[in-house]
Formats: sequence, structure tokens, C-alpha cells
Amino acid sequence: ALAETLMPNSAVTTVLQVKKHTLLQEQLKARAAQQALAREEQARLAEEQARLAQEEQARLADEQARLAQEEQTRLAEEQAAELKDDVQTLQEQKRQEIRHQVEQEMIQQDEELARLQKQLDEAKAKREAKIQAQVDARYQAAQNAAD
Repeated sequence: ALAETLMPNSAVTTVLQVKKHTLLQEQLKARAAQQALAREEQARLAEEQARLAQEEQARLADEQARLAQEEQTRLAEEQAAELKDDVQTLQEQKRQEIRHQVEQEMIQQDEELARLQKQLDEAKAKREAKIQAQVDARYQAAQNAAD
């Protein structure tokens, strides 16, 4: 600035202005290069951030799918256990029904046997009465013949 004031049109001033201009251009180029590097770094960071976000989304989706599968498995196991309990309950009810039927049949058979036994006893008593009547009649006849 002093050379411009003291020697405004001199070769030194021109050289200094050219050097100043060149230095400014180099500084601008350096700043532009730094800005380009910064933009590249920002772009790289943005890509990395997008990649990480995508990976996180994929991880979350996998985790949700795994949890959903676990829930489905748990529900299926619960349903299977409930069905097993229902089957056991139905089987027990069927056993009870069959037991009741068998008991009723046995009672009926017992009643039939009791009826038949009574008839047999009555028949034996009638037979015994007939035998006794014949024995008594023959004995009486033998007694009367002997007198």
C-alpha cells in the first residue's frame, strides 16, 4: 500500500499488485479447494449417515420380524396347550359317559340276575314242596296199608 501511494505507476507497484492478485487467487483457489473438500466430506458423511440409517432400519425391521415371529410362536403354543386341555377334558367327559353307561348296564344285569335267582328259588321251593307232598303221601299210604 505504501508503494502504491509513493510510486503509483511504477513497475514495482505493478509487480506487487500482480503478486497480490496472484496471492488472492491462490487463497481463493485454496478456499475453493477447502470448500470442495468440505462438501465432499459432507456428502460422504451424508452417505454414511444414510447408510447407517438404512442399516438401522433393516436391523429394526429384522428385530420386529423376530419379535412378531416369537409372538406368533407363543400364541401358537398357547393355542396348542388350550387344545390339548380341551381334548383331555373331552376325553375325560367321554370316559365318564361310558362309565355311567356301563354302571347302568351292570345295574340292569344285576336286577335281571336277581329276578332270575328269585324265579329259580321259587321253582326250587315248588319242586321241594311237590317232592315233600309225594313223600308225605307215600308215607301216609304205607302207614295206612300197614294198619
